[in-house]
Amino acid sequence: MLTYLYPEPQPALTALPPRRQSIATLKPLIILIISLGILLRLIHYFYNRSLWIDEVYLSTSFLHLDFLELASGPLDSEQKAPLGFLWATKLFVVLFGPGEMALRAFPLLCGLISLVAALPTLRHFIPSPAGVALALAAICFSPVLVYHTVEAKQYSTELLASLLAVNGYIFFQARLEIKWLVLWGIFGALLLWFSFSSIFVLGGIAATVVFIHLKNRSWKTFSLLLIPFGIWLVSLIVNYVFFLKDYDDSAWLVEWFRERNSFMPFPPLSLTDLMWYVKRPFTLMDYPLGLSWFPGQARSTAGQVILRMALIPVALMFYGAYKLYKKNATQFFIVVLPITLHLLASALEVYPFFERLTVYLSPLLIILIVTGCLAASQKLLQATQRPLLFYILPALVISGAIGNSVVQTIRKDLLGGYKNWEQREMYTYIQKHVRNGDLVYIYWNSKWPYYYYRQAYHLDFKAMVGGDFRRSSKSLNEYHAKLKQELNSLKQYKRIWFVYMNYPSFNLGDDIRQFNWYYQHPEHLESLPSKLSFLGKRIDTFQTRENINAYLYETR
Repeated sequence: MLTYLYPEPQPALTALPPRRQSIATLKPLIILIISLGILLRLIHYFYNRSLWIDEVYLSTSFLHLDFLELASGPLDSEQKAPLGFLWATKLFVVLFGPGEMALRAFPLLCGLISLVAALPTLRHFIPSPAGVALALAAICFSPVLVYHTVEAKQYSTELLASLLAVNGYIFFQARLEIKWLVLWGIFGALLLWFSFSSIFVLGGIAATVVFIHLKNRSWKTFSLLLIPFGIWLVSLIVNYVFFLKDYDDSAWLVEWFRERNSFMPFPPLSLTDLMWYVKRPFTLMDYPLGLSWFPGQARSTAGQVILRMALIPVALMFYGAYKLYKKNATQFFIVVLPITLHLLASALEVYPFFERLTVYLSPLLIILIVTGCLAASQKLLQATQRPLLFYILPALVISGAIGNSVVQTIRKDLLGGYKNWEQREMYTYIQKHVRNGDLVYIYWNSKWPYYYYRQAYHLDFKAMVGGDFRRSSKSLNEYHAKLKQELNSLKQYKRIWFVYMNYPSFNLGDDIRQFNWYYQHPEHLESLPSKLSFLGKRIDTFQTRENINAYLYETR
């Protein structure tokens, strides 16, 4: 059993020191990598940046819904999250208050546990301790995974659930006593309540194990394994009937992901469809893996490949898939089937293959890349007989993640890129400088950050959320006339703070095609402050990086 859990190194890696000696040698390195990964996450957690809009959308529900209401829904802003995650986060809010750090405490806990939980997963699939260290470093130093550990969303929980599902397979699959099989079933069933994506990982495990035993005609073992898999299925059905089925009616969300090419075109019927298959592996290197050297956007696809240094890890990923299949077909399918099931779900427009929704796949993708990296490095070593060349490819794979993590630790405001907002700073500024007789007018497209910070930070200034006149207007002129009429009615206040987002946004659930006249010319939002001179003289401005800004007008 121990041999199965920790297989001996393959002959192709004999140029490396023997396994047991390597483990003793690399143990301090592995401890150091995990420790640095923990430190990175804690630094950014205690930096305590403001919530960005996606965090706000989900977080407002925790401020006014109790545990039962979180289960029965709906959540604010048509948000969706696993019930286990919702309840765990609510518990932290009850215990420690509604601040950002309480909302991010459970994601942080999951992210930190993931660093430890990754070790048995990586050791099972990667026989070389040096390879385990490389894979662990990719997880610990990935700026994307660091970010999601300190985000008030469920994606670090999804990552942990993915690792726990695989570790459950490693631990339970050879234990065929009834008690162990029932425990495996309960273990997987609980994961489904904390992670939507765990259905792909558990489904891939179940499909692989079932196929193997059917192929080998191991009928007794097959029948015994129906116990845990049956428990998983029952848990999934109960979860769907009492919780998930209410999430089905989200046509606007499907359209949102469709516009971002998040669904695999199947079958591909055009060159654009075919390019989806070409581009997606390169996209994965940047998000969720965070291996890009320069994660900034380039204008062309070729430019992005060069800036992100994506060609080498993509090639290693496919080469690693081939080598893993040749070495151990069972391990290959355990790693690859969750990715395949997710792609199929995206083709059916059930579960998008998009950015943060692929975070849980990070360990599986890293296993493939490192497997390919070790095999290719071994070939390079054999061809040149220069030991230092063995480390060139690993250095190329991991240097981008390490470099960007160092930069983002020095410049913490860079973590998350456009997801680093400053709404807390803006409302703190308004709270400090507001006077008696002032009114804070919240433009409709900026209301959700206000709702959160009003409750979480007990903002006590007089404020009103403006009307959304899109529905009662048929043109920009009509819209602006109604907005001006509403603002003119507020001139009894000595000063008016005007808070608004200066780029097109919408209320979640909107069909923005109804308001083409509003979105076709977004420059009208950028120029809006200049059109407010009728309010009086502008005497102060607070600008944020996300351009939800505050403008103070003196009306008299």
